Amino acid sequence: MTLAWIAVVLALPPQVGAQEPGLVRGRVIDRQSLAPVGLAFVSQVTSDRGVLTDALGQFALPIDPAFPSRVQVSVLGYRVLQTDIPTGRAGQMLTVMLAPDPVEIEGLTVLAERLADRRRGVYGVADILEREQLLAAPDASGYELVRRMLPFVQPCGADTEALCLEGRGVRGERRTVSVCYDGHQVPESMVESALSPVDPTGLYLVEVYSRVGAVYMYSPGYMKRLIAEGPDLPPLSFGCRDAGIR
Repeated sequence: MTLAWIAVVLALPPQVGAQEPGLVRGRVIDRQSLAPVGLAFVSQVTSDRGVLTDALGQFALPIDPAFPSRVQVSVLGYRVLQTDIPTGRAGQMLTVMLAPDPVEIEGLTVLAERLADRRRGVYGVADILEREQLLAAPDASGYELVRRMLPFVQPCGADTEALCLEGRGVRGERRTVSVCYDGHQVPESMVESALSPVDPTGLYLVEVYSRVGAVYMYSPGYMKRLIAEGPDLPPLSFGCRDAGIR
């Protein structure tokens, strides 16, 4: 089973300063409110490698001459924007102004309501990490985030990466932690290998059901796909589609 779907290549930008050769620095803001837009994905057009804006909307994007000299900026709730990379203007920052997308904003609202409805199910109370908390998370990887959010979890054994919660089963037995990433079940024996490359700041939402040891991770791209599937998507289809909440 391939884990390519979980290898997210995202990085938070350093502090914005003067332009440097091979590097574009700038800021992404809301065109209406002029507020900074955090967690926007900035990349060169046709490239799938890029960076995320920080809480101030700032980014620093390394430029690859193999790709067009245009950048693309995308984030949930806004229209995708492409713009030319500035040349010949030393020290001038690139300011990108994104226009809100009313249709996608409405879709996010509906999706949030369905996720909230699902949390009232048999899994009990969930700890929710939304993108603001994830952007400020101290964890260096998705694996560290799981260990922090489930403080009583322990490795199931010396010869496996599986994590276990003691006394959380129906008869007090150990319960193996289940992790879902973008609708895919992470193999229990590969939890550390699969989640170590995941940058928590690149996630949009995390749900942690500590009572049963279930964790659901959602990337911005997966949220966008769920929105596109429309209002007829059954609420219980969210999370893992091959295992998990039913």
